[in-house]
Amino acid sequence: MVSHYGSTSKDGRKFTYYRHNAFQGRFRWLGGKWYLEITPTYRFTFNGKDLDRFHEKRLSGIKPIEKNRSVLSQLLIWQAILRAPWTKVDRARLLEFAPLESFRFARMDDDSLTPLDSPIDRPSSDQEIE
Repeated sequence: MVSHYGSTSKDGRKFTYYRHNAFQGRFRWLGGKWYLEITPTYRFTFNGKDLDRFHEKRLSGIKPIEKNRSVLSQLLIWQAILRAPWTKVDRARLLEFAPLESFRFARMDDDSLTPLDSPIDRPSSDQEIE
C-alpha cells in the first residue's frame, strides 16, 4: 500500500512524499523448520521510488504513534500478499508460505531467553529445506 502526503514549508514551498508499507524480512531456522520473520516498517520516498531525504525523521516520528493493532494489521496485510494465489501460469511458484503462526506464552524472565542467532538447532549446509 502506498499513501500520498504533502507539506508546505514556512516560505510557502510545497513538497510531496509517499509512504510505502514495507517489511524487513529474515528467514529463521527454529525447531527444525524455516520461518520468515516479518518486521513491519515503512519506506518514505519523494517520487515513489527514491528514498526521501527526511525518511529517517518520518520513520522515527511514526513508530511511537503505532500500537499493537496497527502492527497486527500490517502483518495480516503481508500474510495476504505473500499467500495470494499464483497467477503466472507460465512459471512455477518457487516459494510458498503457510498462515502466520500464533502462540501464547507466560511472562518470562529475561535471563531465561537465548538469542535467535545462537548456533543451537541450526541446519547444516547440506540439509534439505522443507
